[in-house]
Amino acid sequence: MMKANRQDSFWSKVEYGPDCWIWNAAKNRKGYGQFRVDGKLWISHRLVWTLAHGEIPKGMHVLHTTCDNPSCVRPDHLSIGTNQDNVDDKMRKKRHWTFTRTACKAGHAYTSETVRIRPCDGSRVCKLCKRLLQRLKYSPEARAARYACRKEGG
Repeated sequence: MMKANRQDSFWSKVEYGPDCWIWNAAKNRKGYGQFRVDGKLWISHRLVWTLAHGEIPKGMHVLHTTCDNPSCVRPDHLSIGTNQDNVDDKMRKKRHWTFTRTACKAGHAYTSETVRIRPCDGSRVCKLCKRLLQRLKYSPEARAARYACRKEGG
């Protein structure tokens, strides 16, 4: 796949630490290393997986399961997984995009008093919005509308 001189070039851009092996060349906006091979731009940890284990199966992701460091290219810090494995990993580590929000869609600030963490997936639910939706759902107007809909056969 990659000629020896290109592999030497690749590995020369790595800083070998006691834990992570850090990519020190070009990176994308999310901090993942980038390296061009035969005109194709690779994400560095995906290239390392390919060099160490062969082709990445279609639809699979290369995950940073040990260190959670986007710049790490140490092969034993990487694993293969599905998209759901990747999302579950992000949620567990509170790295999913939903954790960057400081308020719900209605603008209620996320605080320990206003947020409930769902145990099934670790996502956040705004208690104020939930309470408001429950009030609307069971309001006299909503009940009347449901009753009228049932009466009409809809």
